[in-house]
Amino acid sequence: MSKFTEEKYKIGVNQEILFLSLMKLHNVALDNLNDTDKWSSVDFQLFNSNCFIELKYRQIPSDRYTDTPFDKKKVDRWNKDIILSKSVVFICFAYADNTYYFIKYDKPLFDTFKLSYRSDLDTTNYMIPLSKCFGLDEFVKMFNEPKPNYSHQD
Repeated sequence: MSKFTEEKYKIGVNQEILFLSLMKLHNVALDNLNDTDKWSSVDFQLFNSNCFIELKYRQIPSDRYTDTPFDKKKVDRWNKDIILSKSVVFICFAYADNTYYFIKYDKPLFDTFKLSYRSDLDTTNYMIPLSKCFGLDEFVKMFNEPKPNYSHQD
């Protein structure tokens, strides 16, 4: 299996378009960073925030495995990046059955995950347990909940 193919790239771009539409439907405004930088280490930024999303599409049903791989090199780049190392980064796993799992990157948490090496891709992956992730509704709620107003008017 090759690391990068034109077919995989097209699938990824189509999934980004679908994800943008889904977020817009839920009133979550995103900027697609791949429009300006094809090789960005994250895919989206929530408008006017330090919150980023990396989207990973899985061409399998969400109930096939209890965990999912995520490239350790990408996480290592986030930890070294001046902006991303001080930002909130979510990974979204989008599955073929239209199920979405989200996880917020947290170094101490990720350090507890198993690592797995794939020789066919020459890559080391974090094996992220889906039980540590949360769904689309919870993700959307994080950005649509009214924030408490603590100012008092007497």
